[in-house]
This record gives sequence, structure tokens and C-alpha cells, in this order.
Amino acid sequence: MQATTAQPKASHNVTVEVDKIQKIQLEDGPTISITSADELGEYQSVTVENAVTVTSNAQSTRNVDVTSVNLAGSDQNGNGNLEHLSLKVSAESVDDGTGATDVTLISDSESGNGTISTPSSNDILTGFKTVKGSSFDLKYEAKVTEEYDPDKTAKVSVQYTLTSD
Repeated sequence: MQATTAQPKASHNVTVEVDKIQKIQLEDGPTISITSADELGEYQSVTVENAVTVTSNAQSTRNVDVTSVNLAGSDQNGNGNLEHLSLKVSAESVDDGTGATDVTLISDSESGNGTISTPSSNDILTGFKTVKGSSFDLKYEAKVTEEYDPDKTAKVSVQYTLTSD
């Protein structure tokens, strides 16, 4: 019987580097139409399905913050109507473990002096960690007073930001 000889061996380490991935995607924004006298002063709503999609591999808790932007002092695009407009947004179809909050972006002069709202918290979604392509519906609600000028369409830019606790 022949003796087996030891086979030469070699090894090396493989390093796996993973970047921090934080991604938020939005569908196109909706149009809310107010078409009858009965709808003046009443909230009208539209829901955008899968409006926000979030991917994050961060190990700490994440939130989605929402705010209205680019409106201060502007009458461009009918924004002179802001004092006669209220706009709210809420997240829907939220997974277990993720909190959802209604956020008022603009309050009309009857409700809050026609100002861009600055609530104590702009977090619309809270308390999630690692997610891959989780989607949420957004429900927008708008209300106008009878002083709203129908010849000017208000366009409100709404910004969503992925943040940490």
C-alpha cells in the first residue's frame, strides 16, 4: 500500500462590503377636484396606491418625514389661494410595526391663518427598520373656502424624506 502524501493547501479571506442603502421613490402626485357647491368647506380626498416605496438596510429605526416646500410668498401657480386652502396627507396600507400619522401641510384662514403648517412632528411613517421595496398608499385631503379663486389652480410641492430616529 502506498502512503498518501499531503496535498498543498492555501486560503484567503473574502471581504463583503455593503453600502448603506436608503432609497425613497414617489409616484406622480394627484389632482384633487372640487366640482360642486356642496364640496366647498368640506374635505375632498384622493388616494394614490403604492405612492411611496422605501428601501433601507440601516439597522436603526427609520421614519418618513413630509413637508410642503417652495411656497413662501409665492403667487406663482395660483398659490395666492393658499389662505383659502387646507391640505392634509396620511399614509395607508401600512405594515404592522410601522406607525402612520396624519399630517396637515397647509391650513386655511378659517382653520389656521392660511399658513404652511409646521406641526410638532412631520413624520408620516415611523418605526420601521430594514425594508426592501415596502410600499405605502397616500391619502391626500383638500378643502377650500368659498373665497378660493377658481381661476387659479394651487400647486403644492410636497417633499418626503427618509430619516432616522
